[in-house]
Amino acid sequence: MRRSAVRLLSITAAPLVLLTACGSNSKDTGATTLGDIKVNSSKPTAPTMTIPKGGLKAGSQTATQVIAPGSGPVVGSKQIAYVDYLAYNGTTGKKLVSTFGQRFVPIPLSDAGQLPGLVKALSGKKVGTTEKVAIPPAQGFGSAGNSSIGVGPTDTLVFYLKIDSVADAITQPSGTQVAAPVGLKVVVPAGINKEAKVTIPAGAAPKSLISQNLITGAGLKTVTGDAILASYTGVNWRTKKVFDSSSKNAPVPFQLSPTGAISGFVKGLTGKTVGSRVVLVIPPADGYQSAGQPSAGIKGTDTLVFVVDILAIVPPPPAQQQQ
Repeated sequence: MRRSAVRLLSITAAPLVLLTACGSNSKDTGATTLGDIKVNSSKPTAPTMTIPKGGLKAGSQTATQVIAPGSGPVVGSKQIAYVDYLAYNGTTGKKLVSTFGQRFVPIPLSDAGQLPGLVKALSGKKVGTTEKVAIPPAQGFGSAGNSSIGVGPTDTLVFYLKIDSVADAITQPSGTQVAAPVGLKVVVPAGINKEAKVTIPAGAAPKSLISQNLITGAGLKTVTGDAILASYTGVNWRTKKVFDSSSKNAPVPFQLSPTGAISGFVKGLTGKTVGSRVVLVIPPADGYQSAGQPSAGIKGTDTLVFVVDILAIVPPPPAQQQQ
């Protein structure tokens, strides 16, 4: 299976364009250890690496060299690590991408779509650690390489990375309980990914977007552009019936952006914390607008009610339809 670049190097905030080569005037025999690769982190938001001409001659296994050990929690094999990284093609010496100075990158260690070498480099390290990592092809993009970003089938990947934080992959919200908006009754059965029971009051729907916590989680706060993993139930105010629910399948990843979700989701879920349960009342202008969503029985004048559990900040889905 070809591993996805979206989960590693295709960062929403940084276009996938190869930058200039950063080779040095060192000897042409190349590097044999990570110690031969120099990192300049004098500018914390714009670090650089120097790879000797001839590239890094990597072994068959991922190699790591800790620059500064962290003092935070240890990253576990089932957790999500949030990192900043600078990535180079260790064979050609070309820079691939840097996320320093931008939003962190989520790396779920149990996700089979992640690069095995990167997972190995993060597992067991403490939050705050900075390290260099050399990943051979077999533990990177495999024999196919990734031509779209300039990685050949025999190319080594080199990272300089910092572990910013770590979080558990939760299955249910947890935190401080908050009362539902006046008039709305929301009941969510105990258990994982359960469909919410929403009682719609009599009368006209609100004209403006409502976003209110039912549970306030203690996790990371979302920002525009983040992708979140969520359980949700959607109810049509007019029909008072459920038109969609993640309980039919599994929690869904979607991006808090105009191309990833309807406007009411982006506005209503940005700034919320992981672990929260949020009720959204979305008027047509922030929902499916005048076109509606006929396949779901939604008219262009329908107001929608969603109950959303924010379970994690995750890598953006490769492609998706609006929620």
